[in-house]
Amino acid sequence: MYKNPFQLLLAKQKYVFGVNLSSRDPVFTEALAQRYDYVWIDWEHTSLDRDNLLGHIIASHSGGAASIVRVPWNNPVLVKPVLDMGPDGVVFPMVQTATEAQDAVAACLYPPKGIRGWGPGRCSGFGIVSDQEYYTQSEERVFKVIQIESKKGVENLHDILMVDGVDAVCIGRCDLAGSLGKMGQWDEMLVTECCEKIAKKVVESGKVLMNSCGFSKTDLTRWIGWGTRLLTIDSDIGMMLTRAEEELEFLRGLQ
Repeated sequence: MYKNPFQLLLAKQKYVFGVNLSSRDPVFTEALAQRYDYVWIDWEHTSLDRDNLLGHIIASHSGGAASIVRVPWNNPVLVKPVLDMGPDGVVFPMVQTATEAQDAVAACLYPPKGIRGWGPGRCSGFGIVSDQEYYTQSEERVFKVIQIESKKGVENLHDILMVDGVDAVCIGRCDLAGSLGKMGQWDEMLVTECCEKIAKKVVESGKVLMNSCGFSKTDLTRWIGWGTRLLTIDSDIGMMLTRAEEELEFLRGLQ
């Protein structure tokens, strides 16, 4: 029986560690995939195209990590080609109602449970997995994550968490802050309390809690304290710039 890589990781580890990718070079992806448990490939806030997505998914699997793609919007037209590329999961941004959560799940499932169109390619090993076998496994093959990142989403959280087929919930703190009138103030008490409230309800519901990116060790410690198990630790660009700034600060201090 097929088991999704995210489910396997969650079954054997208390915390599953990932990295956020926005660069275009799959070599970075492959290198990081040999160190992290999963790779979050961001299609929402980057200049990546479909070819880039495919390259990152292949590189993730080559490096031994699970792959998950955040699509730009909860739209089945955008989701369908991504699923056919064979990622292990999909993140749906800005889910605000139970109906929108149901739509996200439906986009990942074939009829009669969903509306996904038939056309597997890489996701079925180009035919190594038979059509019938892939169809049978397809629901398990896609780890489905929704993002709560608005005041409306928080208000409807109870109903959203009742939706069957949602595997994990990711808190989008930055857009949530904007929705609460605190744009750019990620550590404002109101935002922190709201995130903690969401986290508590998600954990109590039995769904897996995920974050989109950790900005510091203090930040990550807080996420862990809230019960987050899928921990997206940093980004490829963020780590590169942090290391560059540290070295430059040291060298300039020698002048």
